[in-house]
Amino acid sequence: MKNKVSKIINVSAIALFMSMMSIGSFCSAASPRTKLEATGKAIGLEGNFSTLTGTIIMGILGAVAIIFLILVVYAGLLWLLAQGETTKIKKAKDLLIWSTAGVVIMFLSYGITYFFFFSVLFNKVGR
Repeated sequence: MKNKVSKIINVSAIALFMSMMSIGSFCSAASPRTKLEATGKAIGLEGNFSTLTGTIIMGILGAVAIIFLILVVYAGLLWLLAQGETTKIKKAKDLLIWSTAGVVIMFLSYGITYFFFFSVLFNKVGR
């Protein structure tokens, strides 16, 4: 049990670190939007950078949700077909727990980052 708790704490710390790194990169430059849009134009990407970034992030979140659904169905089938074997049942339970923990951590990091950017930096939550 201690091993599982330490793994959850490690994954949470990594997700928090990744969120903080992205926040730091956005806050460090004087005008990041202007510089990033100029970089996008230089490599041939026309349009609003924030729209492109939002589209990419939503695509990644959608892909992760599909992967989560596949993992949950697979774990359910493992459990269903275990026929009372404790090792297969344990494997299915672990798969359910870890896939759920991963999705929860991912969406929490997205929510915290969204809240920080739009509430603290731009004061625009819900508008």
